Amino acid sequence: MALYPLSYYVSNRAVKSTPASTYPALANVPPEDADYPASNLLRPDRYTLWKCPASPTGDVTIDIDLGANVSIGTVGVLNLIKADGGIDPMFMAWYYGTTYGSWTNLATGISLLGGRDVISAYTPVSARYWRVVFDRYADGVFTLGKLFLGSAPATLGSIIMSPGSTRTTILQRVRNRTVSGVPVVSTTGPNRYRWDYQFLRVGQTTRDSLYQLAVYAPLLIVDTYNTAMEVDVIEDSFVESVVFGPTPVFDVSLSLEQLP
Repeated sequence: MALYPLSYYVSNRAVKSTPASTYPALANVPPEDADYPASNLLRPDRYTLWKCPASPTGDVTIDIDLGANVSIGTVGVLNLIKADGGIDPMFMAWYYGTTYGSWTNLATGISLLGGRDVISAYTPVSARYWRVVFDRYADGVFTLGKLFLGSAPATLGSIIMSPGSTRTTILQRVRNRTVSGVPVVSTTGPNRYRWDYQFLRVGQTTRDSLYQLAVYAPLLIVDTYNTAMEVDVIEDSFVESVVFGPTPVFDVSLSLEQLP
């Protein structure tokens, strides 16, 4: 049996709810590639990328206007892809302000040396304008799917799961053979993961929370190693059975897959 505090985020205020929405909006014009404009950052699709070119050199700043003061407790980036062999950006810093141009430091030196999805949680702050600065020491090219501005995480609390959960590694590889039949394996990206959860003998409230989790997908979760990642619920993986009695309880299974 295992106790697992499952934390998740269901709302990103840094993306448009519809393409015609006025806010959020870019409050500045960061460097961009003509084929991968900065406006792509406002789309909910993590695969529609903004590309930061090598020029101009130096740090890169992006300012977001939310249209009104909004309480934000979590900031970050999703689907950050560095150039092959590249190191930039290595760190990011976040700032906020209720009037544009007057900035208060939220956090500096947030490491970007880990995975593609990086978020940090803080005491919630209400502000309209948000700024992220990427440090570029070698002026390298990089791409980004979207920024993340959200509230504090929702949680299902400590739920008893038995016999626990399993994690499967998904290897990003392509297999082929040469004309002589020799196997050739090529790595196409970093490893991803799939989680299979079992929740046994839970009550109606927890069952309903798990169902809502499946409905919200894709969503951002934080695992037991405090690693953030955007995931989707595997189709038809939400399965429940009812154990009848004076107070019915449920056995629920749910599978999540990390988005590449």
